[in-house]
Amino acid sequence: SFNENDKVLSVGRTRIFSESGVKAPYEELKRDGFVIKRLGNTLVLCGGGGYGTLYAVYEFLHRQIEWEAYAVNEIYYIKTLNLKLADLDITDKPAIEHRQGGYYEAGRDPYFAAKWRCYANMSTMLFGEEAWFYFPHAIFRMVPPSEYDSDHPEWYSHDANGNAMQPCFTNKEFEEQLVVNLEKIILDNPSMIFFPFGLEDTNNTMCKCEECTKEIEKYTKTGLVVRWVNRVTEKIAEWKKEACPDRELYFPFLAYYDTMNPPVSESGELIDETCRLNELSPVLYANIFADNDIPYYDEKHNSSVLAAINDWKKCSYSIMMYFYTNQYSRKFEWVDTVYTHSQNIKLSREIGATFVEDDASSTTFCGNALQRMYGYVYAKLLWNPDADTNALINDYITHFYREAAEEVRDYYYLFKMQTEHILDTFEENGGYYAFVGDMEGTYLNRGVLEQCIRTLKKGVEKIENADYYTRAEKETYIQRVEVEMLTPITYLLDYFDADYTTGGYLALVDEAEALLTKYGISEIKGTNASLESVLNEWRNRKNG
Repeated sequence: SFNENDKVLSVGRTRIFSESGVKAPYEELKRDGFVIKRLGNTLVLCGGGGYGTLYAVYEFLHRQIEWEAYAVNEIYYIKTLNLKLADLDITDKPAIEHRQGGYYEAGRDPYFAAKWRCYANMSTMLFGEEAWFYFPHAIFRMVPPSEYDSDHPEWYSHDANGNAMQPCFTNKEFEEQLVVNLEKIILDNPSMIFFPFGLEDTNNTMCKCEECTKEIEKYTKTGLVVRWVNRVTEKIAEWKKEACPDRELYFPFLAYYDTMNPPVSESGELIDETCRLNELSPVLYANIFADNDIPYYDEKHNSSVLAAINDWKKCSYSIMMYFYTNQYSRKFEWVDTVYTHSQNIKLSREIGATFVEDDASSTTFCGNALQRMYGYVYAKLLWNPDADTNALINDYITHFYREAAEEVRDYYYLFKMQTEHILDTFEENGGYYAFVGDMEGTYLNRGVLEQCIRTLKKGVEKIENADYYTRAEKETYIQRVEVEMLTPITYLLDYFDADYTTGGYLALVDEAEALLTKYGISEIKGTNASLESVLNEWRNRKNG
């Protein structure tokens, strides 16, 4: 029984929790929120739902011993034999209920993703539970053309080669078959919450049969699909009453390509009441055509995006956001979108978004260009968009790069200053880029890039000279710094070959090859360019 004089840690909905008077209602805290409260000598930790109690434990460890997970192989905490229980009274929950984040670092390891309080990747929740039935182009997975197209070609639109491209949204037989198949899919996947209705990943390929054409003319392409989604979800909702009344199910509508624009008139009015998504179908807004390196708040570059979001709020009861901020086209490319992330997540909170995903943030991994750090910051912002990003960056660098922290911090801000100058230049010329690729590379400064390399090498020396690490530990920490050198080195090789003597340039190529070989990196400029071909291309610039 509960007695505040007892020295007890109560975790979860224990008898002590129920007798303590502490409340952790699901209605308020949802799945991930939690309470931590000290009552005398007793500490109560409890979540509102599925993962909240776990997050309460992590928060307690953070407050008590400064526990923090920076990477799979870098978890920090204070070691002490003299520890007093902190006086804690905390109620917390995430700003975004469903958070896909953490980049590849967490995407490969759902147990580590839990430490960052986010999904492991776009569809996988903590500990391997699947949240989504395919993400997000799922209709063809529900009624696959490979199974049905030969007998029912009228169910699909086709390209010139006869390949099925999109469903026919006015074909009643297709609709009925999808409902039957979806009911089975739901029962076969008891942990899944989201069953998205997203067109296939192609543009301008919707069905042009007579009935679809008529609906499009009257309701727009988006309106046609919204009306279809409403019909399907109404049937599923009726079936659910008997089949699985306690299941939490949603059927997100993917606003993308042909269905990206909301079904409103030029004056901004809903075209027809039947074009409003019902409560089971949040809109998953994925504007691939936006200036995605720039915050959606930026009216100069993304005014049409803000207008579309406001119009979608008229057409749906809830909204999910799918961003395209992190488009890593190749390894070692400098991408710093912390500010864009912070602003977009704040916007997501403001509009009440229940889910946030950033394309490529979990599936594309550089292993360098500070991507691990960005993943850490991104995951933190999904929980608290008001977090101080500079403080998060400095904290991460301090703990992840150890003795080289000062040098890595200098490198980060030196490169950041340089790229901000480049971005300002492009802004004056009518463009804006949050990364430094082929278009911006010629604006880089050779002296700054060489200073970056010298700075990082100084950090490596500091780790090497530390006498309290094992050899294996030193090699781990040195690798973290040395792989960052490949970003300035590759920019020098790409854009400054004319500035070097033959010997100086080829020595830089050898240095790049040595680092790439040392750390087993086999690809450098995208999946279609082999390491050997890139190295040969660099050498041929001086060897003819």
